[in-house]
Formats: sequence, structure tokens, C-alpha cells
Amino acid sequence: MKERIMKRLFLLAVIIIIIVAIVIVKKQGTNKQQSIDQMAEEKIYRTELKIGISALDSFDPIISSNKNVQDISKLIYDSLITVDENYKIKGVLATEWAKTAENSYIIKLKQGVKWHNGKEFTANDVEFTINKIKQEENSIYKVNVENISQITIIDNYTIRLDLLYNEDFFEYNLIFPIQNSSNYTIGTGLYKINQMEQNKLELTRNQYKENIEDVQVKTITVKNYSTMGEAYNDFKIGNIDIINTDNPDYSNYIGTLGYTVRNFYGRNFNFLCMNTKNKALYNIEVRKAISFAIDKNLIVSSIFNNKYYVANYPLDYGNWLYSSENTSSGYNPEQSKKILEENGWQYKNNVWQKTIEDRNVQLRFNLIVNSNNELRLKVAESIKEQLEEVGIKINISKVSSINSYIENKNYDIALVQMSTGISPDLSMFFGDNNLTNYQNPEVISIIDEINEIKDENLLKEKYNKLLEIYKTDIPFISLYFDNSILIYNSKIVGSIAPTWYNLYYNIENWKIEV
Repeated sequence: MKERIMKRLFLLAVIIIIIVAIVIVKKQGTNKQQSIDQMAEEKIYRTELKIGISALDSFDPIISSNKNVQDISKLIYDSLITVDENYKIKGVLATEWAKTAENSYIIKLKQGVKWHNGKEFTANDVEFTINKIKQEENSIYKVNVENISQITIIDNYTIRLDLLYNEDFFEYNLIFPIQNSSNYTIGTGLYKINQMEQNKLELTRNQYKENIEDVQVKTITVKNYSTMGEAYNDFKIGNIDIINTDNPDYSNYIGTLGYTVRNFYGRNFNFLCMNTKNKALYNIEVRKAISFAIDKNLIVSSIFNNKYYVANYPLDYGNWLYSSENTSSGYNPEQSKKILEENGWQYKNNVWQKTIEDRNVQLRFNLIVNSNNELRLKVAESIKEQLEEVGIKINISKVSSINSYIENKNYDIALVQMSTGISPDLSMFFGDNNLTNYQNPEVISIIDEINEIKDENLLKEKYNKLLEIYKTDIPFISLYFDNSILIYNSKIVGSIAPTWYNLYYNIENWKIEV
């Protein structure tokens, strides 16, 4: 009995020791985590960011053709309308906009907005800015306003814009910076110009913005360099925090340590434009066979060293109206041959051929390409080699400009590069008088409808239908997008998500450790 009691006491003592040990370990862990959290809270952050640019022509964005100036200007000036990181439209200085007639829009303006000098923003400032852009022959925004025939100020916060002709998605043109009539350096944006020198711009927070005290970055300094090489050197030694480049060999200049890189889609969409009026290319099976025979991944890896992005569709750059589902037919040369055989094409005398309307049609095409672009010439050579591996003959025609050939419908296949816009307008690819002479009544109907649709779900449904038809009919072959690069000090933290439209989304909330 006594022995049993001793055993129970011993077991109880062991249990007590284990419980005490667990409590001590847990307390130590809690203290350790509290110490880590306290250290994180005690981190010191610098409130100034330094940006490097080169080849400055003017700090006035309406005059400047420098892409970096356009990005920086979005911090200083508000526009009537902008797009978010998914290229979805939203109002800034405009609160409402509506198409009231075939060629007329009414725009309601935000009230209570102040310029950096404390004066009130009104409709007169919008009228001034549009007229200024119209007068500047070389303004990059001139195309945005050239269709505006008349501006009518209804009241201080309402304007009517009359157009020369009906324009699909016209509201996407209203992204230009609104300027003050008395001084172009004054804006309504989150940051104001505190100091401006020939090669330096200092921005500070705009005290008239709501919740301005919550903004983390208090000062942004923009330094201009004569060459990008000088900017690389200053970035390397830590004199600037952020640079933007399209040069994939940037590491040759700045090394590989001490910075973070964000690659993102550039504006340039490259594709094969196929003239569907051509006797052979009119046939869907021929276009499909060409698509299956082209290895886009090989082009991107061998010619662009995997620095570019394989493209599946014109909106495949992050646009919210593009479904992430792969719309490419995929690389499959055997499938390419099979499609031709199943549709009556015969491989004779080293070329595919078929009798169409009592005429022998062979799969021989001229591929036109700009002669002054070395990389695009290499792409054309790669496409030629790949297509000839499946028996489709290609002759490369090097021309100084392909525009006239496409306008005159004087081509078989063209290697085309086109800068994408923020508008989701696809009429150039699918609408009346499109680039490829492609005809599909259902597609034309969808293109006509989507400009009038306001419901986002219905709009996405229509765009998904266009995707389905594209994948089936393949009137053109998407190839690749170019690449842009934001390089920044590795101590910068925050939501950093650049796009070709705006490098500096959420820059006000970035932080940089000291």
C-alpha cells in the first residue's frame, strides 16, 4: 500500500515538473516573439525616396515625351479618369460621365478639390488643359483630344464634350493630366512640387489631400541624368533608390546585389497578321496549322533570353477583361500536319497543296518584316524555319515600313508590333476593316455591342466570347509582349506592382529601412 502511494506521488511530481517546464518554454517563446515584434516596431524608415531618370526634355508632362516624366506626373497631377493596376477604369477628378448622344458626353467633376496653392479646381481648368494640349503639336496626349470639337461649361462642376465622330471607349482618352491655367507646375495630385531645378525635382506631400498624414513617403526627389549609364552608376553606389529600364542587360551595369527587380509587361504587342483574303489563309485549318507549328516559347528564349513574355491575346498583359485561361493552340507540329491532311491538303513536291475552285493552291507565303529591326528579323527567320519544318514555305520580305502594305491589303503574312492602349478596344483586330480582313458576323455584332455595355459581368461575358471565337478562328497569331523593369533598393518594402501605365502605384505607402 505504501509502495503504491509512493508511486502515485512520484508520477504526480513528474507531471507537475512537465507542466512547469511547458509553461516556462511557452513564456520564453512569447517573450521572444514580443521581442521580435518590438524590434520590428522599432525599425527606422526613411521618409524620402530618390528616383533616377535620364534624357529629360521637360518636367511638363503635356510637352514631355519622356516616359519617366509621364509616370512621375501622375504623382503631381490628377486626371479626369484613370485606370487601376488591372486596367479597370475609375474616376479621379470626374465623378460621373455619360454618353448623352451619338457624339456627346456629359462629365460631372469632383467638388472641393484644391490646387497645390489652395485655390479651387473647376471646369475652367479642364477647358484650359484640353485647349493647351490641342495647341501643342508634339504632345503625347494630342491624340486623346483631337476628336473633341467643342467644350461647353455647363457650370463649375459640369462640362459637355462634343466629338467630331463617334469613338468607341472615348472615356479612356480622359487620362491626361489636368493643369492649372496660371502655372503648369501646380497640380491637384498627392504630391506638389516643392523645388524644381534643371536636373532635379523635389516633391512633398500635398496638404490639401484627404488623410495626407497617413502617407508614409513625405518627400520624393527626382534626379535627371544625361545618360542612363550615369543613373546606373548613382544607383549602384546608393545615391538613388529607384530606376526604370527596358534594358535586359542592366546587371552588367549595376551588378547583382543590393536591389530588387520587378519585371512587368511592356506596351508592345507583337503578332503575326494574316491576310484572310489570301486564297489559302482564308481557310481556318491553314491558320490553325500555322499556329500549331510556331513555338513561341522558343522565340522568347532563344532571341529574347526569356526576358519577354509569351502572348496569347492582345489583352494578355493584366487587363481585367482577359481571362487567364490560355488561349494559345500550343506548339504541336504533328498536329499541324494532321489538320492539313484531314482537310484535304496533300504534301507533294515538298509543299502542301490543294485544289480550291479549280485552282491549285500551295502553302507558300511572303512574310513581311521591318528591315530596320534586327531582333524582329531574327523572329522572322525563326518563324520561317519552324513553318518550313512542317512543309509550309516562307519567303521573308524585308521592307522599310509594313504600314502601307497592311493598309493596301498587299501582303500574305506580316510580323507586326503594336503599342497597346489602356482602352480594351479590339476593333482593330475584329471590327470592320480590321487588319486581317477577317469577317465573322457574330464578332462584328459583339464589337458593336460592347461599347454600350455598362454592366461589368455582361461586358466580361462578351469579351470571353470573343476569346472563344479567336481561339477557334485564329485570324492572327499572338506572339509576345516586350518587358519593362523597375529596379529598386532592396530595403524598400510595400505593395510594389508597376504596370506600363503607372510605375508608382501605392508609392505613398512604400517604406525604406535606414
